[in-house]
Amino acid sequence: MTETQQILLSQITPEQFQTMITASVKAALENRETVESNAPTDDYMTAKEVRSTLKISQTTLYKWIHKGIIAVEYFNSKPRFKRSLVMRKQNNKNEKGS
Repeated sequence: MTETQQILLSQITPEQFQTMITASVKAALENRETVESNAPTDDYMTAKEVRSTLKISQTTLYKWIHKGIIAVEYFNSKPRFKRSLVMRKQNNKNEKGS
C-alpha cells in the first residue's frame, strides 16, 4: 500500500469505508445483472425453439451438436443457437424433403 493510499484511508471512518465498499459491491452486482439480462435473445434461439423449428427431438439436437452439425454457444451456461444458422438448416432440410 502506498503512502497516499494510507493517508486517504486514514481520513475516513470505518463506517464511511464500509459504506464505500457496500456501494461499490452493489454497483458491480447491478452491472452484472444488466450484462446477464442483455444476453442475446433476438439473434439466438433456445434449444426448445430450435427443436420446434426443425421438428426434431431433443436427442437428435444434442447428437447434431456433438457431431458438429449445428453450432451452439453458451450464455450463462445456457445453450443458444444462431437464428440464421438454424434457418439455413431448416431451408436445407426443406430442400432435401421436397
